[in-house]
Amino acid sequence: MGWCPFTLDTNSKTPSKVGALSEVVITPDREQWNQPPKATRGGGGDDGESTAIDDRAAQIDPTKDTRISGGTYGLDIDMSDGGVWYGRTGPWPSSIVKFNPGTNPPETCRSEVYEAAKMPDGNYEGYNIRGMSVDSKGIAYAAFAQGRLGRLDRSKCKVMSGPTATGQQCPEGWTYWNTPGPNYAGVKNGSTDFAYLMWVDLHDTLGLGKDIPIVTGTNSDSLLAFDPKSEKWTVLRVPYPMDFHTRGMDGRVDSAAAGWKGKGVYATYAMQPVWHEEGGDDGLSGPTMVKFQVRPDPLAY
Repeated sequence: MGWCPFTLDTNSKTPSKVGALSEVVITPDREQWNQPPKATRGGGGDDGESTAIDDRAAQIDPTKDTRISGGTYGLDIDMSDGGVWYGRTGPWPSSIVKFNPGTNPPETCRSEVYEAAKMPDGNYEGYNIRGMSVDSKGIAYAAFAQGRLGRLDRSKCKVMSGPTATGQQCPEGWTYWNTPGPNYAGVKNGSTDFAYLMWVDLHDTLGLGKDIPIVTGTNSDSLLAFDPKSEKWTVLRVPYPMDFHTRGMDGRVDSAAAGWKGKGVYATYAMQPVWHEEGGDDGLSGPTMVKFQVRPDPLAY
């Protein structure tokens, strides 16, 4: 059937090695793997998503490799090495996974998992991951629904395999930023915005530069573009019609020779809120797509 399990190299004899995912070796006999516990249902949100108990709750036999479970959100290709990243929903805490099918899947499939870092107080830096995307250098960005953006630079990780490589092995690789806007009283990590899917603009289709991560400001009628160099946000607000409730976007270049006029980012909004948007239910509302373009200067036309 072509099923490729997500399996970690937890029985490596060199747990401190740093290298390409291709160096990871998974035991061919899947009957010899540590298996994830059975998932429980309910409480995962309005769509009833799985709230499986933490895979690490199962006893990890250090002589075996470990298969992990969890949903796959926001898959993206790593252009630096051809691997695939995805946001892992379901088991707590939120995490992202780097997966490589190898040259002869499923026998050569291998994965790495990176959870949001755990803080001294026992809480996590990010939770409820939805979207993620990867820039041209292989740096992964994750959108946490609490209103937070996380960045994982895998090249900073000191451990990528072995019995401790089950999620919390690389806190040094993570950096976090709150999305702009108000916050709940007493909350430091996040905002009142709802970050859903996100996308890294590899080819400057928006006009703010290459490798700019863009998060959906689902609760703030906007797209939120982040400049990693200046660490500043650009808010692209849609004032009319009200209730721009976007969940995703993509970029497109129609004519490279046309400059900013020949490219743009397209974001859709549909699903639940369309009949609540400005215009009501008299036929004016419905699924819509918005095109975003940033001019090089205010007078460009």
